[in-house]
Amino acid sequence: MASSFHVSLELKGQKEVAAGAGGGGGGGGESVVEREPVHYKHDGERFPEGQQNTVKLNVGCTYVFTVHFRPARVLTHWMIRGEKVDFERVNPSKAEEDVSIYEATWSSTGISVTKRAERYPLAMELEVYPGLVMKMVLQTKFYPQTETTHRKWGPEVHSVEYKCQIPEGQMSIDILNEKII
Repeated sequence: MASSFHVSLELKGQKEVAAGAGGGGGGGGESVVEREPVHYKHDGERFPEGQQNTVKLNVGCTYVFTVHFRPARVLTHWMIRGEKVDFERVNPSKAEEDVSIYEATWSSTGISVTKRAERYPLAMELEVYPGLVMKMVLQTKFYPQTETTHRKWGPEVHSVEYKCQIPEGQMSIDILNEKII
């Protein structure tokens, strides 16, 4: 019998701001790391990858990915764009039962700005104990590092929700449904 579970992927931009910016006092050259929302746009069936939404990102920036597994799973390996990324387990709140949460920081440095009418498939691979592999691709568009106007048009990405299944006798995880919330 196949085993089902749910994966939720959150994505936030990360930027450093001067401590005390926004009227809080402080100063002294210190900085604070803030997380900011990422946005997406609905593209319909315009692109051959079959995904209807495009996540908007900037080149040369840092992003924080947070993945939730329900029921809890042990994440053993995480790759983005074919490169291993370091991650850490995050303690869930008391309200979240039978969930495991992991967080990784990733930089878009080295990615080129996406040309008009094109999209960049951001490949991600998660491996959970005992060697089960989940492969997913986010359809993205990368804007110049300082461009914020177009990147912020559209709804915020609160999470990308995946309904998953492990077919009996297989080591791959099938994605049955994907939805941006």
